[in-house]
Amino acid sequence: MYDGVMDKLRKLLLELSRRQKRLIQVVADVVLVWVALWMAF
Repeated sequence: MYDGVMDKLRKLLLELSRRQKRLIQVVADVVLVWVALWMAF
């Protein structure tokens, strides 16, 4: 069921430039830090 979706996502991510991948990683890190801080209090 999810095999097609995962293949499309993998292909999409592999086609991104290094800069775009890094931006996604930074955004994910910021979101996770905020969630961790919110859960800590």
